[in-house]
Amino acid sequence: MWNNAVANFANFDCMGVRKFHNTRKQQLDTFFTYDSYAEVDRKKHNISCGIIHLVTHHPKYRELLSIAGKPEFVVGILSPNRYEWMLVDLATRDFSLTNTALYPTLGQQSSQYILSVTESPIIFLTKDQIPKILEIKPELPLLNILVSLDDFDHDDHDLFVRAQSLGVSLVDFRAVEKIGERHPLPKDFNPPTTDTIYTISFTSGTTGNPKGVLIPHEMAACGIISCTMGLESPFELPKGAKRRQFGENVDQHGVQVTALCHLPLAHIYEREVSNYALMSGFRLGFPSSTNPAMFFDDLKSIKPHYLASVPRVYNKLDALLKAKVKRGTPPHVVRKTFGLDHCRYLVSGSAPLGVETIKYLKQTLDIGFSVCYGSTETFAGFFFGDAFEDVITNSCGHPSASVQIRLRDVPEMGYHTNETPMRGELMVKGPQVFSEYFKNPKATADSFDKDGWFHTGDIVSMDSERRVYIIDRVKNFFKLQQGEFVTPERIENIYLAHSPLLTQLFVHGDSLQNFLVGVAGISLEYVQEMFKQDFGVAISQDEVLGLLQDPKYKAMLIKQLNHHVSGADLQGFEKIHNIHVDLEPLRLEDEVLTPTMKIKRENAKKKFAPILEKLYTEGSLVVKQKL
Repeated sequence: MWNNAVANFANFDCMGVRKFHNTRKQQLDTFFTYDSYAEVDRKKHNISCGIIHLVTHHPKYRELLSIAGKPEFVVGILSPNRYEWMLVDLATRDFSLTNTALYPTLGQQSSQYILSVTESPIIFLTKDQIPKILEIKPELPLLNILVSLDDFDHDDHDLFVRAQSLGVSLVDFRAVEKIGERHPLPKDFNPPTTDTIYTISFTSGTTGNPKGVLIPHEMAACGIISCTMGLESPFELPKGAKRRQFGENVDQHGVQVTALCHLPLAHIYEREVSNYALMSGFRLGFPSSTNPAMFFDDLKSIKPHYLASVPRVYNKLDALLKAKVKRGTPPHVVRKTFGLDHCRYLVSGSAPLGVETIKYLKQTLDIGFSVCYGSTETFAGFFFGDAFEDVITNSCGHPSASVQIRLRDVPEMGYHTNETPMRGELMVKGPQVFSEYFKNPKATADSFDKDGWFHTGDIVSMDSERRVYIIDRVKNFFKLQQGEFVTPERIENIYLAHSPLLTQLFVHGDSLQNFLVGVAGISLEYVQEMFKQDFGVAISQDEVLGLLQDPKYKAMLIKQLNHHVSGADLQGFEKIHNIHVDLEPLRLEDEVLTPTMKIKRENAKKKFAPILEKLYTEGSLVVKQKL
């Protein structure tokens, strides 16, 4: 696919960044500067050759050869999104090398496990991560080379001394490219086949060590095809045309289709949509900073034709629009304010997003909105909702042609496929579905039924038009005092999907208690507006969190939250009776979330134990309200 893109789009822009101290002194450019597809291909090939030479010529190299007699090893990547990250991704697949990405937020134990189980001899990483890897090097005897994506300077002398003492070679990224130039290999040195493993994507589960999903080239190609089929054209098509044709990478104004690679590339969602962009001849820009505050500045500089993101970003955009845009402002003016001049639609995945938020964004921006669904085990998305549907829902739409689906009864949770609407666990199979976890036969066996269907673990509802909605997770349930079964993830999804007041939610119950409590992240802007509009209480955003320590005002918030879900399929015992709020109580660094933003329930229960105990001591704040 990449070779085809280079052949078709050689002179088009490919990958770019905002340069610093270029046209503005000590500042970032207000535009992106791109390398062409041909230039990226040249750099990619040199890096491929450099990797092979460095690893195979290291004195401690342990020779491992493929069936074809060529070097076979796993290349590690530990970095935020940047141009060099994608170059390494392209380079490894060039010569049938497998790569694996580590999350910068992973704990030391998980990082050590991944590097140990993959036996990676080389890691590409940012300079600030080098000391952390050197710290665990004694447990990684096969790790020989660390490649810094940042340039070294005189201040790094101690780093080199430390690395040398551990038998590790330190080189920078530019050196790898130059080594590849000096030691070229033919382009057909070791081309991949459909079965060649492209990447091992580790999904940090809610318990135990991360599981490595083996993703061969065929599976990744199916994911890219799913995007091509499921996503709308990023520009308006000529009258009468039904689909964008391959090779059409310029909009009706002559502007090349542009995308921003801003979600972590270590997550499979961004890997899928970024590869889709590159294989389609679009140009891809990389963030100028890891600071989230720079996201909207990058957005205004790049002016994407579509944006693939996650609910927390859209909730922030929603809040900004309501805070800064006057009612009645024309949509094209609003779009321009936020760098969405060329944007035809938004795409959301990874977590639920409220229907009201989707409606507001579509109406205010006059823009399409698609909700997608997938998992690491399916190379991300294979469901894509209709971005321009007349009746706005948060449906994930229909499955792509690269998967088959069926629903399984889960009677212990009250889900049956013979009901209307049909509800059950989503099962999938097909070329876009993985076949095994890396060196983990037990986890693999537990994930498939006897007929080869993969258990996604997600409970879905299917409407009369066969559109799918994610509503719950299998196994996440407990009993309350009166014996009622509660599935917390379903409840969390409903609250998050129906209330713009919430950005995060952890629902907790106890078999000795007869009601639910929660720990929630809130939108200050929305909660401030709620108090003013619904209760006549005028407060500043700085006062919101302090005010919500008072049970009287918490009761107001809970009343509004339960009003928002009044039309949803929730029983009285499934509604929240008391709550603790903060801006972002669920954090990766606290080990209460997986890197894919799923709640580690046991960890969260321990982390918030004093808060949960206080909530139950305080008691229900809705006993006098009609649920």
